[in-house]
Amino acid sequence: SLRIILCLVDIDDSSEAVSELGKFCLFDQWTLVLAWNNQEAARWLETYKVYENKSADMIREHIDDDFKSKVTGFLTTIKSVNSTDAINLIKTFGDVRSVAAASMEELSLCPGLGEKKVKRIYESFRTPFLEENREHQKKKARTAPPISSFLIKTQPNPR
Repeated sequence: SLRIILCLVDIDDSSEAVSELGKFCLFDQWTLVLAWNNQEAARWLETYKVYENKSADMIREHIDDDFKSKVTGFLTTIKSVNSTDAINLIKTFGDVRSVAAASMEELSLCPGLGEKKVKRIYESFRTPFLEENREHQKKKARTAPPISSFLIKTQPNPR
């Protein structure tokens, strides 16, 4: 069953109290909702009352399964790229693979993309996902042995 604590935060230094309350809620499987003023608390109560006897489907996120929605959702995760930009990228390049492979010059030909967006799109497809991978690549580039050390000379066995 769903258990909710609606807490009106009305003290100046609330971080310690909220942290303790959050721990309690986490361990005992309560949902903690913080309101920062009376109006916000009232809106939460009204919202809960409206959805009290409704099915969960009414408040769940609706996910579109069509290609356009998926591609738009993916491309808009890039900072400052909006859905119009994503649609223009797909219209221009045809698919995400082509967008990812495009040069900065090719990306700049897409309508609605300025220099900053082009750079962000270009770099987002060329930057490792995890920070540790970036550091590993930098370290590897600095400490890479010369190529000659990888060459193995094969000579026939004199026996």
